[in-house]
Formats: sequence, structure tokens, C-alpha cells
Amino acid sequence: MRYSQIRLHGGKNSPFYSNYCIFSVMQILENLKKTYNPNFSLLLVNRKGIIQDASLNSEHSFVYGHDDFIKKPLQNLFRPLGFSTGKFLKLADIAETEPCPLDMYVQVSHPTVTGESCIFHYTFSSWFVTGNKKHTVISLAPHTYNSPIAQELLTLYRSENVPTILLDSGYRTVSYNYHFHEILNFIDDDTFYNKSVIPLLENEYQNPNPFLHERKTRHIQEIALGKGSSWQTAYDFFENGVPKSSEAAGLHGNHTVSMTRLRDSVLFARASGIAPTGRFAPPVLTSVRGFNTAEQDIEINLKINGKRQCSITLIPGHPLVSNKSLFKFDAGYHVDIDVRDHIFICFWRRSAPLFSCTVKSTMPLVSLRRTGAYFELYCDKKKLFDYADPRPVFNHLASHISAYIWDGEMEMTQLSVKTRPTAFNIEEMEEQDPQIVAFANAPDKPFKFLAEPVSYCGIESALAVRFFPVPVFTHKGKKDYYLSLFESTREYIQKNYFRSIDFHSLARQCCVSHKHYIKKFKKLFGLSPKAYQTDIRLKEAHMLLRGHKMKVVEVAETVGIDDPKNFQKMFKKRFKCAPGELGQKEKAL
Repeated sequence: MRYSQIRLHGGKNSPFYSNYCIFSVMQILENLKKTYNPNFSLLLVNRKGIIQDASLNSEHSFVYGHDDFIKKPLQNLFRPLGFSTGKFLKLADIAETEPCPLDMYVQVSHPTVTGESCIFHYTFSSWFVTGNKKHTVISLAPHTYNSPIAQELLTLYRSENVPTILLDSGYRTVSYNYHFHEILNFIDDDTFYNKSVIPLLENEYQNPNPFLHERKTRHIQEIALGKGSSWQTAYDFFENGVPKSSEAAGLHGNHTVSMTRLRDSVLFARASGIAPTGRFAPPVLTSVRGFNTAEQDIEINLKINGKRQCSITLIPGHPLVSNKSLFKFDAGYHVDIDVRDHIFICFWRRSAPLFSCTVKSTMPLVSLRRTGAYFELYCDKKKLFDYADPRPVFNHLASHISAYIWDGEMEMTQLSVKTRPTAFNIEEMEEQDPQIVAFANAPDKPFKFLAEPVSYCGIESALAVRFFPVPVFTHKGKKDYYLSLFESTREYIQKNYFRSIDFHSLARQCCVSHKHYIKKFKKLFGLSPKAYQTDIRLKEAHMLLRGHKMKVVEVAETVGIDDPKNFQKMFKKRFKCAPGELGQKEKAL
């Protein structure tokens, strides 16, 4: 009888929790057929990711019949809940020494499975040999509605203190919280659950569909397709076809990156001697200079050797603090590129995949262009996808270009960045759609709403919609409906202080002249709109300088002040010391 040592990596949450277990391979195969434990299911999977056998309860747990998944690929049975899990469902593509990460979850991929049902905690053992072939044992612990992962998927939305719903691609309500049910006066949920949300709205808000943002989308496209300034090369890793050194090119790599310059390309991979640890740190490359700001359009061109297998993520906006890339960072947008026999490309907005496709290319040139809030994705100069984002994600700290190398070696033959001043004005875009609705059961209670795509239990194009009651303020004993509009613009300035704001547009949103807007804003909030923005910029700069992570010039640019001399002057006037003296002054105290 042949024995193999199997190390189990699932941690305490794994049904197999143990540091080391010695199993007889024959026992595994026999016990797999006999096992019936409602708390977990077992699958025997070969090196190609094909399911060879399963425990008795699997047929009941997975909805599918036994013959429907035996001898079938693992990824046909499950869909990943999260990008990292997706990689480990394709067992043929991962190294045999790759450890099993914690907190991986999958959901059965079946037409009848929706919402929070059929979710499993997913772990796999180390590889072992039986019948001259390598196998692994997959353990799947079911998670019910009240389990941690189901609640984690819901917490973001159901724990909101404002009415919140999740809509599928047909604008049907697939999840909602207590507050949303409350504004519907707790009507029977059979009347709206898994049904279109549009009939619940007051008639005047039903057409056009307010959640489509048609006017905003059209405005974004018109600006992007209009004639703009000429593109200028802002960055190029190669000079006359020859790769520069990372220092000369202004490209920072973390401690796990190894770089090898070849004749007309450069090879990036995991540095030798650095093994994956519990705190997984993949090789990360980040531009030293920031390019991706709200004030300019950007185009990133990355060309790699399609004959070298690798999995990489290209992030157009990433923070670089004290010459260190932040690993735990929620990117506004990113592109996954998986190079195998074909090139798999996927575009994400936050954690929601908006587009994916497979292309054939030996030297793929992937280009990502952002013109205002309009995104275009190309491969070998052929457009794959475009997207107008009515809620563009601009992070004042995330302006650097970054690439994560998750697996394999990336041989790069081109990395360049082009920029130009943008013609896009976010305030003008906001004027296109008021984003206000009212429900038929309470037409006199309007709500502002925010809608954005999210990843939710395998539902493609899910939309999270949050509703905010439009407040009516009392001012000097009278109800002033304009005050709610002024309050909205004040909140807007707070969130976008680092940008160049069009105050004339904000005045139009308040239905007053620019002169009257400034006068009333100052009366309400103590400062003019511009002074209010400057005050926020200086306070934020003061906080960043106290962290001693960034240079004075970098702080000034981060908060939106391009003139260093002007920044020095305003900062000294506000805080009675020069920016560079702040750290010394605190040490003296």
C-alpha cells in the first residue's frame, strides 16, 4: 500500500484543520465514496483540474447530478467569489508548490442558483501521486445565509443606514435592506423581490430609466470623441528600443521583484530565494512619477511576450508613499492580463468585472485610454471595449501606474504613457442628470441616489443603489429648499477639494447666479467656495506632512496646488510655519 504525506493549508476554518496528516491514497479514494457529512464535501481532482471522484453528499450539495460534474473541469461546477479565488479554480495553471490561501469562496454555477445560496469555503491539499498521476483533494464547507462569507457579501449593502438595493442587469431587485423596505411601507416583498424596480417609482421618474444615466453617458462620450489637445509622451521605459535601468526609467519595484535586461526587452519575475509567505507579496512595479490625475487624459501602452506564461494586473491609478507601493489598495480601475495558450483580458471597476475576452497574439500590445470618464481598452490597436463611467473614481493619492505580477515571468518590450489636458468637466456632467427619484407610494418624498456596478454572488452587471432623503432645512423659522442644494455643493467641494472645481457650474446646480452663490455660500458656511476649498487643501496638506511620508512638493501636488511657492506662502499664513519646518517644530515640542 502506498502512502503520501498531504499538507493541508486551509487553516482553522478548514474542515481538514491540521498541520500535517498522513493519508493512505487508497483510503482517500475509498472514503471519498463513503463520506456523507453535511458539514463539508470532498472532491478528488487531477492535475488538469478535472474532477475524478466525489463524496456521497456532493450531488445534493451542488444541485447538479453526479454524472453532470464527474470528469468535468472544476471551473465548470463553480464560479469564484473574488478574483484571487478564480486563479485557484484553474488548478492546471498554478504551480504545484503554490500554497492554498485563506478565505477563498466559491458558488455553484447553475441557472437555478441565485443570491446567497450554494456558497462554499474552498480549500485544497498539497499534490500527491496515485496511479502515476497527481491529484489534490478539494474540501468545500457549505455557508448558509447566516455564515460569515454570506454576511460579508451582504454587510456592505444591508448594514447601510440608508435605503439600499442590489439590481441585476434587468434592474430586478435581488437584495435589499430594512431601510429600503421601510420606504415602501413594508409591502409584501413578493411584489418587488426579483422584479423590476422601475414600476415602484413615481411615473415621472420611470422614463427614461434613471439608473441608466443616459444623459451623463452621452455627455461623457461627446466630450471624449470631440477634438482635444494632442497627446504627448510623458513616459517611456525604452530608449531607441533599448530598455533603460529601473532607476533611469523611474520605475520602482518592491522587494520581491527581479529585473533582467535583455537586448530589446526586460524580464520581470519573482526574485529568487523569496518564497510566498502567509502575507503574500507579489512582485509590484510602480512608476515613481504620478501621471493619472483628474486634470488630464491618459493612455498606457504595455507590450509583452505572449510566449511566456504570466498573470499580471495593470493599475492606472495607485498610491506610492515613501517609495513604497501599497499592496492592500482598492483600485478604482484595473486590467487583468492572463497569458497562457490565449491571452485573457478583463477590465474591472473596483471589484466589479465589466468586460472580459480571449484573444490570440504572440506579442500582445494592451492599451488602456482614459479620456475624462470614458475608458477604451485595445489589444494590438483593435478596440475591445469602451465604457463611460457616470461615477468616475478619481483618488487624489492614486496617480501612479502600477503592475502586479501574480504568476510567471513578464517579458516586456514596451511600456509608455501619453497624457494631455482633459476637456472633461465633472461639474458639467453632474448637471446632465439630477439623480433624484421618488417612489409611487410616497411621491412627496424625493431621494437622491448613487448607483455603481458591484460584484455580487456571481451576478454579472450587478448595481448597488443607495438612496438619500433630500433634506429640507429650516432657516430663520422658514423652510428654505435652496439650502439643501447649497449643502450638496459644500459636500461636493469636500470630496473633490484636490480638483480644479468649476464654481459657476455649482452655482447653476443651486439655481442662482455665480455672484449670489458666492455670497450665500459665505453666509451659510463662513467662507467663500474657493476659500473653503483652499482651507480643506491646507488642512489635508498639514496632515500629510505630519506623517513624514511625502516630500513638500509631492504634498502640494497631491492636494491640488501646482505652484510650490504659492503653497509655501498659503501654508505659512495658515499654520504660522513653513511646510518644511513642520516636522522640526513637532520634534522640538
